[in-house]
Amino acid sequence: MNKKNLAEIKNFLIEKKTELLNKTNNAQRDINSDDVNVGDEIDTARQGSDKEMFFELVVVDKIILNAVNDALVKIEKNIYGTCECCGEKIPVERLKAISWTKYCIKCQEQAENHKR
Repeated sequence: MNKKNLAEIKNFLIEKKTELLNKTNNAQRDINSDDVNVGDEIDTARQGSDKEMFFELVVVDKIILNAVNDALVKIEKNIYGTCECCGEKIPVERLKAISWTKYCIKCQEQAENHKR
């Protein structure tokens, strides 16, 4: 991978990290909000459902955030872009599409097929 592509991906990862941190922090504030509206049972159920949905989104965002952080560490260690399963180089096109990926397409597909 050339330096220009690596710099673009690194900048994207830094932007994604900032976005996820902001999103997670905002969602966490919403979940922990003390603003409890007193209402009927439907309102209460909806508020509970909304909080559950926020929690699930926060969990997914934290997983992605961890992967983004891992990718940034790999860039600093000069090992970014290598499949953690087979050790082959991950194509630049895949890294541009999913910059925090750990696996090449072949290994990712094998892992997904194995889970089914």
